[in-house]
Amino acid sequence: MPVISLIAASLVLGFGTDNPQEALNNINKYRSAEITKARENKTTIDTVALNAKVKEMAKDAIDGVKPGEIEAKDGYAWMQLFYMAEEYPSIEELCKKYMTSSPSAASKFSAELMCMNTFRQTGELDKGAMVAQMIEAPSAMNASTVLTYGCYYFVDAVQESKGLDAAVKFLDDLAGKVGEPKEDREKASIASALANYYSTKAEMLFSAGKKDAAKATLDAGNADARIPEANKRGMNMDATRLMLNGNPAPAIPMTENYGGYTSLADLKGKIVVIDFMAHWCGPCKAAFPDIIAMHNELKSKGVQVISVTRYYGYYGQERNITKEAEYAKMADFKKEFGLDWPIVFTENDAFTNYGIRGIPTMVVIGRDGNVLSSHVGYSKDSFAKFVEELKTHL
Repeated sequence: MPVISLIAASLVLGFGTDNPQEALNNINKYRSAEITKARENKTTIDTVALNAKVKEMAKDAIDGVKPGEIEAKDGYAWMQLFYMAEEYPSIEELCKKYMTSSPSAASKFSAELMCMNTFRQTGELDKGAMVAQMIEAPSAMNASTVLTYGCYYFVDAVQESKGLDAAVKFLDDLAGKVGEPKEDREKASIASALANYYSTKAEMLFSAGKKDAAKATLDAGNADARIPEANKRGMNMDATRLMLNGNPAPAIPMTENYGGYTSLADLKGKIVVIDFMAHWCGPCKAAFPDIIAMHNELKSKGVQVISVTRYYGYYGQERNITKEAEYAKMADFKKEFGLDWPIVFTENDAFTNYGIRGIPTMVVIGRDGNVLSSHVGYSKDSFAKFVEELKTHL
């Protein structure tokens, strides 16, 4: 029997379930072996199938385990197995049990980080924010990880439940724990987390009408010596995007298009939703069904969607293709995803002028041609909020 099968079988038969570390080792060996096999065979690994098998193995390992009866020293190993099995409700109890074993600072941080991430998975974002506030990070690098989680996952929940001032304080407290990097390898991660902190805070303040405070936040980011110029350029792109609100929308020069687009000026009188996207962008494609539903609902009320992209020199597995060939491919792309609005090809300057540094980004332009708002990224929940905000402008 192949080694991979033996590893999987040992868990399916229930061997090792009284030893969480052994079970973890077996799962990790299985995962590594599958990845190695795919690499050697020069095939793309089926991550969905791999994750499903890991989940199955983890479920077998925790079968019959009662969190209240485990040894405290094994708590973190059990936490990992329960997390892999997606049995999230038990992880908080396991974490508390593990903390009674007096773990090292590094091990304590790892367990608390997993507990925090569990609350993200379960949607208990207020609890996740509480854990983020109380975690004692043993290094600046660890503190920057918590700050990143705070910006991406928890600060909106804090603002929703406690208000803007509490949300700003939440971010400031997390950022205040990020010290100087001790090693070169830490610098990039810390710089990225800090740049994201300044941008997130500035966007919150700007959205609340506190433009001066938002500008002061970005100025502070530009003065932060821990952030290199490359990251500051990203922050300044965010500033460009934010400061467009209330101002005339920059022109989008067209090189080619599908759908009869001429110019933004010709669309005055409509509410225009610009979808900055790319053919290679997974989140962009994931957003299309919701954009289609929104467009179908609101186009009779004067809402016009335009997808804006640029040339990348490739499409799918084809590399070094001409602009003409890439443009031609987009006809099938438009048909495949059922996009019944214009797709406009433009130059990089249009992305820069709108402060676009991540896609998808939606920019809403009012009937008078002025920018109303922008929305970065895609998730079901965030897009639903975007649509509700859009409806206030009809």
